[in-house]
Amino acid sequence: MKKSLIYLVLVLLSIQLVLAEITIDDFTREKYNIGEKINVKSSISYSEGVVGALKIDLYCDDESLPAYFSLIDLVADEVHDFDLEIPTRERLMGSCNFLVSVEGAVEDFERTSNTFLITDELKANAIVDKLLAEPGDVVVITGSAHKLNGEIVENGGASLTIDGVENLINLESGEFSYNHILPLDIIAGKHEILFKVEDLNGNKGEDFASFKIAAVPTVIGLNVLDSYAPGTTISGDAFISDQSGGVIKGDVVVEVFNPEGGLEYTKNVPTNDIFDVELDGFSVPGTWKIRANGGGLEVVKDFIVEESKTKETWLMGSDLFVKNTGNVDYDSPIEVKLEGASEVVFVKETILKPNQTITFDLNKEVSYAGEYKVTVDSGNAITGSVVLEGRRFSGSSYAGWGALTFVFLFFIYMVVRKGKSFIKTGKKDLKNVAEKGKHILERTHTKDDTIKQEDINHLVSKVKRENPVKSEDDKKGSNDRNMFKIFD
Repeated sequence: MKKSLIYLVLVLLSIQLVLAEITIDDFTREKYNIGEKINVKSSISYSEGVVGALKIDLYCDDESLPAYFSLIDLVADEVHDFDLEIPTRERLMGSCNFLVSVEGAVEDFERTSNTFLITDELKANAIVDKLLAEPGDVVVITGSAHKLNGEIVENGGASLTIDGVENLINLESGEFSYNHILPLDIIAGKHEILFKVEDLNGNKGEDFASFKIAAVPTVIGLNVLDSYAPGTTISGDAFISDQSGGVIKGDVVVEVFNPEGGLEYTKNVPTNDIFDVELDGFSVPGTWKIRANGGGLEVVKDFIVEESKTKETWLMGSDLFVKNTGNVDYDSPIEVKLEGASEVVFVKETILKPNQTITFDLNKEVSYAGEYKVTVDSGNAITGSVVLEGRRFSGSSYAGWGALTFVFLFFIYMVVRKGKSFIKTGKKDLKNVAEKGKHILERTHTKDDTIKQEDINHLVSKVKRENPVKSEDDKKGSNDRNMFKIFD
C-alpha cells in the first residue's frame, strides 16, 4: 500500500513539472560591482492559463531584496519570455542568486538561478618609473582604475599616499600620472605608495607600489678627546651618516699623524664601533692629527699629546740609575741623599733625553764604608739599601795639601825643640813622611770633596799620643819616639 502511494506522488510531480516550467539562463560573469546591472533572462510555460504575478527576488548570504514584480496573464501552453536588467544594490553583497516565482496558478512554482558574486572591489593599478632613486630625483607614478567588467572608473575620487602624506589626484579616462619630487633628506630604504580609488556607487580599489632610496654618504664624524697623556690609549669612534642622518655601515680608515706630519698609526675600523690606538710612552708632545676616511668623505681632528716630565730611579750594586721616562728633556737637578755611616747629600746637574739613562757610582760620594739608605729628590726613597766601600779620607786635593802643610810645620816645631839629634833622626824619616803624604794626596784627590774638621783633629790627636810631654831626663837621653808614626 505504501509503495503504491509513493509511486502516485511521483507521477503527479512529473505531470506538474511537465505542465509548469521556468527556465533561467546562466550568467556570463561570476562577479559584479555594486550599481552594475545584471541581465536576467528567463522563460515561463504552463499547460493551463494563469492570471497572477511574476516575482524576482535577490538573495545574498541569507538576506533578500525584491528585485522585480509584474502581473502576468498566461495563455495555456504559451511560453512567456522576459529579459530584465536588474541593478545591484550596496545593501546586498556576497554570494548571491535570483529566485523567480509565479503566483496565481493552481499551485505556485519557482526556480533559482545559478550563483554569482556581488562585490565593491575595483581593479586599481599603480606603477613607478624607477625602482631605485636618489634624494632630489623625480619619481613618476602612473596608474588606472577599472570595474570588474573592464569599464573605466570615470567618476569618484582617487589619492596617492607617500610616506604617510596623502595627495589627491584626478582620474582622466580612468587613468592618472603624478610627479613626486623626492626630498633631499629623504630616508634611505624602501618607500611604499598607496593608490586608492572610489567611485560614486561605493566601489573601492587600492594598489601598492614601491621604490628604494639609496643611502648617500653625506657626513663623516670622528669622536675623540682633545688631549691625551703619552702612553695612554686613544679610544674613539668614527661614523658616516646618509642624507637623513641615518648611519651607513661600512669601514673607515683611521690614521694618526705626529706634529711633524709623520704617519704613526693606521687602522681599518667599522663605523660606529669603538677603536683603540695606543700612544707610545715617548710620543712627542704637541698638536697631533687624527683623520678618518670613508664613503668618499674625510674628517680631520686635532688633539694634544701632553708633556710628561718623569724619571725612574733604581739601584744595582753601588750604582744609581736614573732614566728619563717622559717625552721631554729631563733637566731638573737630581738630589741624592745617603744616610748611613755618615750623611751625604749631593746634587747632579744633567740633561736626559727621553728614554736616556745615566749612572752614578755612589762609592765615590761617601767617605766611610757601610750600609746606606738612598733617597732621591726629597723623599722619593728607593726601596732597600746599598752597601758602599767609601774612602779612607775625605777632602779635596787642597784639603790634603793643607793637612800635609800642618804636619810639616809641626815637624819643624819639634825639630827646634829636640835639637840636632832629633834632626838627624828626622832627616831619615822625612823621606818616609813625604812619600806617605804624597800617597794621602793621591787617595784624597777628588774634585767634589771638602776638608773636614774631624780629619784635622784626628791627625793632631795622633801626634799628641805618639809624642807625649817628656821629663828632663827623657829629653836628654831618648831618641826612640818618632812623630811620623802618625801616618802609619
